[in-house]
Amino acid sequence: MKQNSKRYLILGLLLLWSFMLSAQVNFTLDAPEYVHEGDRFKISYVLNEKPEDNIKIPELLGFQILMGPSVYSSRNVSIVNGKMTSNKSYTYSYVLLAEKKGKYTIPPASVIIDGKTYETATKEIEVLEGNAKVPNQGSTTQPQEQQKSPKQATTLSKNQKDNFFVKVLLSKNNLYPNEHTVATLKLYTRYGGISNVQIDPPSFNGFLSKEVPNSGQNQFSQENINGQIYNTAVIGKYILFPQRAGKLTIDDFSISAVAQQRVSSGRSIFDDFFGGSVQQFNVSAKNPPITVNVIPLPSNKPASFTNAVGKFTISSSLSADSVSTNEAVTLKITLKGNGNLQMQKAPKIQFSPDLEVYDPKTMNNSGITVSGMNGSTTFEYLIIPRQAGTFTLPGITFSYFDPSTKSYKEIKSQDYTLKVTQGTKQIDNTEAISRYQNNQQDVSELGNDIKFIKTKIPSLRTKDSYFWNSLVFWILLVGIPFIALIYFIVLKQQKARSADVMKNKSKKANKVAIKRLKTAKKSLEQNNKEEFYAQVLEALWGFASDKLHIPKSELNKDNIHDLLVQKGVPEENIEAYIATLNECEMAQYAPISSANMRNSYQSAVDIISKLEQNI
Repeated sequence: MKQNSKRYLILGLLLLWSFMLSAQVNFTLDAPEYVHEGDRFKISYVLNEKPEDNIKIPELLGFQILMGPSVYSSRNVSIVNGKMTSNKSYTYSYVLLAEKKGKYTIPPASVIIDGKTYETATKEIEVLEGNAKVPNQGSTTQPQEQQKSPKQATTLSKNQKDNFFVKVLLSKNNLYPNEHTVATLKLYTRYGGISNVQIDPPSFNGFLSKEVPNSGQNQFSQENINGQIYNTAVIGKYILFPQRAGKLTIDDFSISAVAQQRVSSGRSIFDDFFGGSVQQFNVSAKNPPITVNVIPLPSNKPASFTNAVGKFTISSSLSADSVSTNEAVTLKITLKGNGNLQMQKAPKIQFSPDLEVYDPKTMNNSGITVSGMNGSTTFEYLIIPRQAGTFTLPGITFSYFDPSTKSYKEIKSQDYTLKVTQGTKQIDNTEAISRYQNNQQDVSELGNDIKFIKTKIPSLRTKDSYFWNSLVFWILLVGIPFIALIYFIVLKQQKARSADVMKNKSKKANKVAIKRLKTAKKSLEQNNKEEFYAQVLEALWGFASDKLHIPKSELNKDNIHDLLVQKGVPEENIEAYIATLNECEMAQYAPISSANMRNSYQSAVDIISKLEQNI
């Protein structure tokens, strides 16, 4: 009875905890960091619970409210392992006018849900100097010649190089040989969206280069450069180690992409804000070459210096300090720190001639980050004493150059004393050596000069026995035609199944698309914008390829439109499909809110469901 009570108590606590988690209220503000004077822009307050009344927004000093609130709700439904979950969001949007140059702080907005008040975090918006004239406070329209697109109050430069360019940014321009510098490849754009990005990175001649993993995430952010607002993204980061002193040049690298920009429809400014047509065009850029000054190392190099640059420590270990003859021991030397670890070779140690030492094995456990090459490198020596006695295993002296102090440093590992007694029996180290050398080559039996003796008796035959007219001969003679017959039957069946592949793909198109959209939903919940849109686009393009029997290499919007028309799909559904594709392609590399990502997800789900019913 007590056990059942405990179970019910635990179950009740778990249900209460899950209810508390599900009832957690999120209230956020989505707004740009920079706008130009005269810009019309949108801010959105997003809630995951329905409020008891409208939200209360603060006084927006420096901005004029042109329109709002525009209220809309969206619902996302997911089914996992037969369990359906539903998430709903409520968005309150306002169109603002930036009236005057300066830095402004938007105070928290508040809302009441279940009798409790929730507030947003404060948000800073910097208004930069612009060319557009600010209208009077009481007016929400401008003369026709002064009206501008709400996201483009300042006209883009006619020179493409001012609207789309790349840079290589170095953490250090003056450094020593083998000292690392971080090269950041960065994209700057003023266009509304970027897609189909193709990059030809620099060759980094004269440098040993290592790419920083996961450094090119294409997460866009805003930057103010000389009064202009740019969307910027890191394309990639590389750790560079110059290999010689002197002037080294990082050559240019090129990038090309398809840019998208909204253009005015000629109607109301609010029509342009929430819609308008999108113009697409090709853009490209090259960064100018960069010169790096590599300073020669000081001339007073220690004898033990092996071109190590950075900061290091050294440690060592011996598997045993007392063994018998022919019994293997291992000596390990470990370097740790930040520097060119992966370029270090095993140190040479002067061992006694009575010790048999195998070539050292190197184990690298270092990684590449923006702070350089960090971790450790271990050198392992397998030692087999052949004579009894006491042996000294000398420590090694390791030298490196420390750029922070501009001086050489020396560190030393521990000395070891190895006591070896005369063994009374033969010791077989074959397994240890094979494991150490990581191969299966025959080695000499330790303690003796005898090669391995095969213990298995080989198969023998009489002198006059031949393959002709043997049992194997007759088995092959009868079996080969039989095997050939089976092969042709199986081949014919495979051809029959292959002929129906396109039909099977068409049947499974909706299931495959739903599976891809489930993966996209996970990226949406993780707020991974690039991965989310890549997966949604894969679902949309893949559905059309499978359903319409179009190879992906020949897939484009025109032939999709033509085939959908031939299959009798309503024009409004075709236009909705193409519009969803355009929206996702433009949003893939453009700054966008999580609310818009949810809308894109729902649009993709809806249009794929409609097309599945139409085709």
